[in-house]
Amino acid sequence: MVDVHGTNELDKFNVKEYVVKAQILAGGRGKGHFDNGFKGGVHITENKEEVPKLINQMLGYKLITKQTPKDGIEVKKIMIAESVNIKRETYLCILMDRQMNGPVIIASPAGGMDIEAVAEKTPHLLKKVPVDIFEGVTDQMAEDIAAFLEFKGDLKQKAAKEIQSLWKLFCNVDAVQLEINPLVETDDKKVVAVDAKLNFDDNAKFRQKEIFAMDDVSESDPREVEAAKYNLNYIGMTGNIGYELFERL
Repeated sequence: MVDVHGTNELDKFNVKEYVVKAQILAGGRGKGHFDNGFKGGVHITENKEEVPKLINQMLGYKLITKQTPKDGIEVKKIMIAESVNIKRETYLCILMDRQMNGPVIIASPAGGMDIEAVAEKTPHLLKKVPVDIFEGVTDQMAEDIAAFLEFKGDLKQKAAKEIQSLWKLFCNVDAVQLEINPLVETDDKKVVAVDAKLNFDDNAKFRQKEIFAMDDVSESDPREVEAAKYNLNYIGMTGNIGYELFERL
């Protein structure tokens, strides 16, 4: 996998099939479109010569998805990764849930799509499992979730180990959300986390300095960035309206 700001970084990256993915802080990239008319922020190709052409269609242009502002977000970085032959897609997310007052695993055998739509139209395909923060994800819990995700045979054990590994990562990096969509079964009998989204606990900044040093605020509202310097939670709105949260002592 390689992140590119241009085409030079691609020279030494040789794989059978390439995934070219625009990097912005928003979902729905595959179904999005650019302000230059180019369709889709995610493309797959076996032809390496096509990759620079795809990069040039995306880099420097604004990608518009259902999660971006109406004018879109400028693409300043593109990820090139090796494609995997996907046989089946599932969904897995670990997050801190206020209602449960702790971490929860959300799983669905219907991965690779809008999970909100799955919850609304087919709620029986969604499973929520609270996790004891001290006990963690036990072998039995991991196997039960893997079975719900419809992994069978040896793949069930592989998926269970992957779930436990993701739990350890969630704890080690002080995440508040770790979403894998999709968690896939490949043609060659592997369990692979193809795409990941992580959010981190701001209160752990002192402990996760390396992670927070990678924070890219170029896509953020400059007013929110400025407020964060003074430990203020500010939500930018249109017009002359602002919303500010104060912690009562």
